[in-house]
Amino acid sequence: MTSIPPEKTHFKTFSISGQTDVVANSESDTLTLKEGSNITLTTEDNTITIAASGGGGSTNAFSTIAVSGSDNIEADSSTDTLTFAAGSGISIANNAGTDTVTITSTTYTAGDGLDLTGTAFSTDLKASGGLVIESTELAVDLGAESITGTLAISDGGTGATTLTDGGILLGGGTGPITAMGVLADSHMIVGDGTTAPVAETGAILRTSIGVGTGDNVQFNSLGVGTAATGTTGEIRAINDITAFYSSDKRLKTNIQPIQDPLTKLQKIGGYTFDWIPKEGIHSHTGNDIGVIAQEIEEVLPEVTTTRDNGYKAVRYEKLTAYLIECVKAQQTHIQQLEDRLVKLEKKD
Repeated sequence: MTSIPPEKTHFKTFSISGQTDVVANSESDTLTLKEGSNITLTTEDNTITIAASGGGGSTNAFSTIAVSGSDNIEADSSTDTLTFAAGSGISIANNAGTDTVTITSTTYTAGDGLDLTGTAFSTDLKASGGLVIESTELAVDLGAESITGTLAISDGGTGATTLTDGGILLGGGTGPITAMGVLADSHMIVGDGTTAPVAETGAILRTSIGVGTGDNVQFNSLGVGTAATGTTGEIRAINDITAFYSSDKRLKTNIQPIQDPLTKLQKIGGYTFDWIPKEGIHSHTGNDIGVIAQEIEEVLPEVTTTRDNGYKAVRYEKLTAYLIECVKAQQTHIQQLEDRLVKLEKKD
């Protein structure tokens, strides 16, 4: 700092506009001028030069700021502030240490199953897949060929993990609906069925719903109004079974009366008996009445059959025609005896 000649008068204080006066701590205190932001000091002989840099001195300032596609931005006054505002997908960061304003845009990337064109996302639907667009909304096409995975029974599904010939698995069973026919591992309960337990895995409990099919339906056993027995091929009902057997004459040929029915009748009998329990073969118990299949087979083999399990069975309804002929044959004998009796009475 340049010294002041002794003959000159010293300033008592130094004043700075807008600031507190600068006062010396003692007569030997030194006043130091320090450069600040954009300010430089130059000492040459008895001259101190203070020069502004950057926005001051000979540097020009913009009178307006132009924005492409919009009107120019002009200050309302010399103290007006220009503010940068972040928009959608745009962020602005200011680093005061480096006088830097950084503008960053957000980058969007389409994930699996999505396509991105410009700023618009679209779904990438799989051909013949389970998702379709209906009225601008995503929907599930249950008839699609490429649906994968399993819908749990608790969610309204079947719990099936495989499909065979377009079939499904019933409950926890392994028998699929094959060729539109139902193959259940156990049996079906038809009727109210609300108190009858489902005895085995894969059984079906029918309450108030109907069973419809466009083809054959096959079950192990069937209970109508009662629990099914579980014996293969057996049907149980607690009420009437109404059915009509085809018997139209136009459907028959080579019609012949049953020959010698009374002679055949002598070879068969009606019996009372007790059933021998045999699980999986039959479910009958206790005392019963009926015929013997082997006896019937000797005289009327047409009304007997040998099942796959090796045991014989009788079509009892077919015995009706045979018994009709027996009654007719007996009536003929009775009529002949009556005629002979009349002749004998006339001779007397």
